[in-house]
Amino acid sequence: MKSKIKSYLIRKHLLFFISLVILSTLLSCEKDSSDETLKFYGTWRQTSRVIDDIPTTLDSTRLIIQINSNNICVLYDSTIAAISSDEVITRSGWSYNNGLLNIAVDIPASWQVNASDTELNMERIDFNQDGAIMRTSIQYEKIANIEQE
Repeated sequence: MKSKIKSYLIRKHLLFFISLVILSTLLSCEKDSSDETLKFYGTWRQTSRVIDDIPTTLDSTRLIIQINSNNICVLYDSTIAAISSDEVITRSGWSYNNGLLNIAVDIPASWQVNASDTELNMERIDFNQDGAIMRTSIQYEKIANIEQE
């Protein structure tokens, strides 16, 4: 009888310990902080673009980008084609996971984002038209929020 009670108590303590381990593991999983995304909400004007460490002309398909809290990103396109067709605004979904900003129109490439109150730096590694790997960095400065949802 004593051995049954002892076995029962050991199993009970073991189950309690396993439950604690599982609970602490679930609670300690790293989640992307909403404070981190708050930094890049707003309207941004492109100030520079660098491809493979070579300064290039600004990307006119995203001279202004607005990242809204409702997971909608608005890109302002100033290309001649967009202006002549009166389609200067592109709406796209966005998400932020594991330190990467995913803008739907850019998938499968994701952007690494570094943001402050006044600056937004985005960098991604992607393939060029020849299939070679290229690194693109775009820098933005914050401007008045236009809030075009």
